[in-house]
Formats: sequence, C-alpha cells, structure tokens
Amino acid sequence: MQNEMKNFLTDLICEIQEKYNHSLSSFPKEEGLEEKNYRLGMNFAYYDVLELIEDQLKSFGYSEDNIGIITPILGKKISK
Repeated sequence: MQNEMKNFLTDLICEIQEKYNHSLSSFPKEEGLEEKNYRLGMNFAYYDVLELIEDQLKSFGYSEDNIGIITPILGKKISK
C-alpha cells in the first residue's frame, strides 16, 4: 500500500473510531429513551462503517498489520 494512501486510511479510521468511542461515553445523566436510542444507533453506524472498511481492505489483500485494529467489539470502546 502506498504510504500516502496508508496515512489517509489510518487517519480516516482513527477519526471514525473516535466518533464511535464518543457515542459510547458522551451522554447526559438523565438521557431519555429517544436520545439513548439515537446515540446507540449512531454507535452502530460507526461500527458498521469500520467493519465495511476492514472487509474491503481484506478483500483487496491488505492485512490489519498494515493499519492496526479497525473494528472494535460492538458496544465496547476501542483502545489505541
């Protein structure tokens, strides 16, 4: 993988992972059911995008060794 493309993908994945983590930890004390469902829906959407990126990289012959962990365990924060 070209270095410029690897840097782009690494940055993109990192940004999405941060949004994923944020959707798990950033909520008010008195979060209503509607707000919670919205937040968890966003969390699943970020997870889905990360999984799609990982699947596409694998289908094109790239391994996680080139970039690192991409897809977290759903509902768990990803550590870097």
